Amino acid sequence: MISANGKDTAVIMRDIKKSFREKKVLNGVTGTIQKGRVVGIMGRNGEGKTTLLKILMDMLSPDSGTSEILGHKPDGSGFIRQIAGYVPETPVFHNFMKISEVMDLRSRFFRNWDKEKATELTKQLELNPDAQIKGSSKGMLGKLAWICAVAHNPEILLLDEPTAGLDALVRDNVLRNLIEELQNRGTTVLVTNHHMEEMAGILDELWILSGGVIAGTYDMQKLREESCVVTGRLKQGKTLPRIPETLDISEKDMPSQIAVFNSVALKELAASDVFENMMQTPLQTDTTLKLLLKLKGGSHD
Repeated sequence: MISANGKDTAVIMRDIKKSFREKKVLNGVTGTIQKGRVVGIMGRNGEGKTTLLKILMDMLSPDSGTSEILGHKPDGSGFIRQIAGYVPETPVFHNFMKISEVMDLRSRFFRNWDKEKATELTKQLELNPDAQIKGSSKGMLGKLAWICAVAHNPEILLLDEPTAGLDALVRDNVLRNLIEELQNRGTTVLVTNHHMEEMAGILDELWILSGGVIAGTYDMQKLREESCVVTGRLKQGKTLPRIPETLDISEKDMPSQIAVFNSVALKELAASDVFENMMQTPLQTDTTLKLLLKLKGGSHD
């Protein structure tokens, strides 16, 4: 394993805590992301996903704990925003401006702003440069937010619900451009999404934020290959064993059904010898994600 301080590390979070008045939002978030990895953070509303991204972007200070992006700690200078691209959940731009004027303004703040790339993305996303921000649809603002996040060729992208509220066509366009960024540049990505199944095909890791901490981390390839439902009738006098990374999803008056999220848990369940018979069925990715969130104390909002 690469050291958390090594040159191949993109993001470091150490015991980050943040409260708003009496409400604890983050209660010791710790984690490391290696360069080129795509990590999804899943959690219910109010768990602190947006707060965490703002802390990493140096837009909000933690109460305690530290973070680094590409070896740089937040210092209030705005430097991190030069090397990271950020798509907020609700993009906000000056209403009196045109789309082209927004991009021109942004270009003055980013030393690596690529005007050719911004122009090309505007064409690809079918965005009218002369359109006014005032009266623009959420889809148009979402496209503009994407261009503003990537036009300075950042090494890392922090995406907060980047497809929320977008229609299917716009969502597909944004996701396609994200995939192109990954393929062309090997960009590191940290993304939150209510419907993480949209991102599942490009994720390397899945983190679950619950109770103010990272309650679980999963390798997506293994999760896709090993998640399953075990169905069987309990033997007389037997009860279901408590095994980590399993969830009882049985229905009343039906055979027992256990969602299992890795091969180790599956072997342990089989070795418990509590079933008269045992049938194993693969889990679809969207169902896996919903059940994982339920297992870790959240709900799929």
